[in-house]
Amino acid sequence: MKHTVRNSTQLGVALRSLRKEAGLSQDDIYDKSGILQKTVSLLESGNSQSTIASLFKILAAIDCDLIIVPKKETEQKSGGEW
Repeated sequence: MKHTVRNSTQLGVALRSLRKEAGLSQDDIYDKSGILQKTVSLLESGNSQSTIASLFKILAAIDCDLIIVPKKETEQKSGGEW
């Protein structure tokens, strides 16, 4: 599934959704990436203080890539955080 992410809350929702689609628990993410369950939980709840390195480890654990495209190429328009 494709997710448009423009702020930390939307990122958390997308990560949770993708993790669940992959059939993984937060503890499974720890087993695959070494990222503590607490950190996964913080990211999924929109905590913007987590590190980029943690984000990429979680993305690898759920077998996803981060793709950045210009806003004009996305289908949804929203008044995001930035």
